Amino acid sequence: MALGKTYQQGKVVMIDVNARACELAEKNAVRNKIDNIEVRFTEEGMASLSDDERFVAIVTNPPIRAGKATVHDIYERAYTHLVTDGELWVVIQKKQGAPSTKDKLEELFGVENVETRGKNKGYFLFSARKID
Repeated sequence: MALGKTYQQGKVVMIDVNARACELAEKNAVRNKIDNIEVRFTEEGMASLSDDERFVAIVTNPPIRAGKATVHDIYERAYTHLVTDGELWVVIQKKQGAPSTKDKLEELFGVENVETRGKNKGYFLFSARKID
């Protein structure tokens, strides 16, 4: 919601595998009069994106309990769906995979294109820029 309200000239696509989360997101968008948000419920998550969909930014708090393979798949798909100079932003707890997330992002985006933007109470905020 915050991104939709802040970047009103853009479009925010929200994808979730949880139907209830999607219902609440749609209600929150209406309640807050944010009309540039599209909510997509799909059991395939990011795999549901069409090959030609590209984004200037992708933001995720990955589903750690789904396992490392699922989380890394999200990062790989995000890389594929970013435009050149697009950014992936990840918020994640240190004890739930921050070090392996940083390693994976550096593998995908290059060490020089990954930054730790913040650390607070065990949470890390990473950004990764796609350079082609």
